[in-house]
Amino acid sequence: MKIFHSVASTLVGLGLLMLSQTAAAWPSSVVGTWNVRANQSLGTMNITSQSSGAGPCQQILGTILGFPLQGFYCPATGRIQFLRKNALNDTFQVYSANLTSTGATNFMGGSFSSYDAALGEYSFFGSK
Repeated sequence: MKIFHSVASTLVGLGLLMLSQTAAAWPSSVVGTWNVRANQSLGTMNITSQSSGAGPCQQILGTILGFPLQGFYCPATGRIQFLRKNALNDTFQVYSANLTSTGATNFMGGSFSSYDAALGEYSFFGSK
């Protein structure tokens, strides 16, 4: 029985070690042009700037589907959230997503809430 516990402990330890070594590292920057799908709308999101503050999250600015966006990205967790604004600078959509990476391609997936004529929550996906 003692041998079984020792072998089981070793296997669990190896499994945890392998998980920690294969954990994804999120990109340090999300600046650039992303191909996005927001519900049924296809287009681009261009993140033009990302601050370099000392905190866990950094401010981002840019455009999505032709409208201004402002929000934050947290490089340590891969979490991104931003507001889509109209020409009067009023927020009409709120986006929340998580990033992942497969080699050279970065992906984000989540949802957005709409507060204009199309009230509701919709899917959101992007790749760069």
